[in-house]
Order: sequence, then structure tokens, then C-alpha cells
Amino acid sequence: MLSDYEFNSYLYAHLDIEVIKQQYERERAEAYENVSPTISLFDYEVGKIVSGSVSVEEHAIFLATLYEQFQKNVKMCNKRIELLNEAISLLYEDEKAQFEAWKVKPRGNYPKVLKTLRECLAFVLEGVADSQLVENEMSAEEWDAAVDEMDQEELFQDYWDHDDTFDKEIIKRRSLFREHGQASNSELIDPAC
Repeated sequence: MLSDYEFNSYLYAHLDIEVIKQQYERERAEAYENVSPTISLFDYEVGKIVSGSVSVEEHAIFLATLYEQFQKNVKMCNKRIELLNEAISLLYEDEKAQFEAWKVKPRGNYPKVLKTLRECLAFVLEGVADSQLVENEMSAEEWDAAVDEMDQEELFQDYWDHDDTFDKEIIKRRSLFREHGQASNSELIDPAC
């Protein structure tokens, strides 16, 4: 199950992008403020000339690293937005409408649609994790060896739907969506939300 922090990181990823952009612009402006021409100082008592300047190479590397980190953070937020949108696509039409209404005016209470969305997101993330495991191309023998080395707690740490009721509900939603283009489930919606 997703923690509140994890769920909120997906729910508010669109706001995080703006914060990341502002932080990048601020750090970049500060970096350019530190650039100055070479300064020479004369120490008449010792008889030495001291010069100081910013290394152009180091400064260019810093700016490139700063930009790469910015791109990486924006890409991560965009991926979260993409996964959240996939989870939203699993909602019924009236649930989507409730979610959109909540986005416009978030209320102090926690509507049921957010609980459902949280479960849908967990389902989507589980599918992403499964597809990444397939990409790793471990053989059956390697998987068996890895599973044999796990203790009970580690083995069942991510298993949250012991009776498969939620998985069956998601499969039903997807099949209805593929079949009819949309799904409606008004009787399951609590009007108080």
C-alpha cells in the first residue's frame, strides 16, 4: 500500500515541477553572480602579486551538472504525472468527475475517490514494477534462488490484497472501459463525498 507521502508525491507532482523550475532558475542566477573577471591584488609589504578568478572549466561543469539535475527532476515529476493519469483512467466516469471537482476545490475532508485513486495508483505501480522485473530478464532459476533467500516478512512485504478483490475490480473496470469506452458506477458513489 502507498504511504500518504508517496501518494501525495504523485498527486501534487504538477506543483513540484514549478518549484523545481524556480529553484533551478535561482541556483543558476546565483552561479552567474559568482562569475567575475580576474582580480589582481598587490601586497607591497611582502612584494607579491595575488590574482584570483573563477575557473571557467569548473564553472561550466557546475552549470552542466545543475542543468542535468534539473532535467532529471522534471523527468521524474513527469513520470509521476503519467502514472497518476493512468491510475485516473481506471476510475469510473463519475469518480473522475468527483476527482476533478476535488482538484478545483480541495476540501478539508478526504473524499472516497482519493482512496480509490490511491488503490488504482498502487495497482499501476505494481504493474510498472512487474514490467521492470521482466526487463531485467532473470532466469527462473535465479528468481527461485532469490525467493528462497527471502524470509517471510520480506517475501510478503508488498502484498496487500490477500483476497484479490481489488485486482478483480480493476480488471473489471479495464474490460468495461475497453468494451464500452467508458464505465459508470453511480450506485457506488457516496453523494456526501
